Amino acid sequence: MGHRKDHRPDLPQVTGMLAALDPLGMPVATEVVLGQRADDPLYGPAMTRVRASVARRGLLYVGDGTLGALETRALLPAGGNDAVCPLSALQIPPEVLETYVAPVWTGQQPLPRVSRTAANGTRQRSAEG
Repeated sequence: MGHRKDHRPDLPQVTGMLAALDPLGMPVATEVVLGQRADDPLYGPAMTRVRASVARRGLLYVGDGTLGALETRALLPAGGNDAVCPLSALQIPPEVLETYVAPVWTGQQPLPRVSRTAANGTRQRSAEG
C-alpha cells in the first residue's frame, strides 16, 4: 500500500525487475519489492547479478527512464556494457540533445549497424541506429 500515481492508496502495489537473455527470454535475474519505493536503485544490484551469472562483457541493457539515472549509467562502463533508455529533459536538455543528433540528421555521422552471428555462422544486421 502507499502512494500511487492513480490515487488509489487502497490497492497493493509491487515493483518488479527482470533481466532476461535475448532472444531466448530466459530469466537471469529477478527482483520483486514493495511498490512504494523508487525502482532506479534496483538496477545496480540486478546488473551485478547478471554480470556474475553471465560472466561476459558487452551486454546491452534496455530499460525505462529510471535506467537513465546517473548513478545507474555510471555502473555500465565498469562491466564493459551499454544501455538504451530514454533520458529526461533534466538529464539531457533539448538543446544539448539537438547538438548530439544534428550530425546524424545532416548525414555527417553514419548510423552504426548492430549485427549478430546467426545459427549458420553468418553475420546478420539486427538493428541500425
